[in-house]
Amino acid sequence: MNTQTRRGRLRLGGFTLVELQIAIVLLAFGVVTLASLLATQMRLLRRLQAGYGPGTTLYVTRSNDPWVQKLAAPARITSAPITQSSVPTVTAANNVSIISRDSDLKAETVTVTADVTPIN
Repeated sequence: MNTQTRRGRLRLGGFTLVELQIAIVLLAFGVVTLASLLATQMRLLRRLQAGYGPGTTLYVTRSNDPWVQKLAAPARITSAPITQSSVPTVTAANNVSIISRDSDLKAETVTVTADVTPIN
């Protein structure tokens, strides 16, 4: 076989060393990312469970603020009672009715659509 035909031949299937190194680097990035997420999740779980051991009394406290109640915000769960301050009295100037309410737990947001009409 001459050198011309040897160069023209197709290469057989397989991995080169560069491809293998790139694959290992990508795999390492994935493993490090998953380990970081797992560590963060475990840290948050430990913080949440810190005051909630067996035999602990848990207090569920709803807000006495009428706007918080109207928006149907969730109650707070704590291992110690919450003392709420009194809600200041407000003179109504408008009628407000909630049309829609959307909450996003990931972004920690509440979006409210309301209809406001003046009181005559």
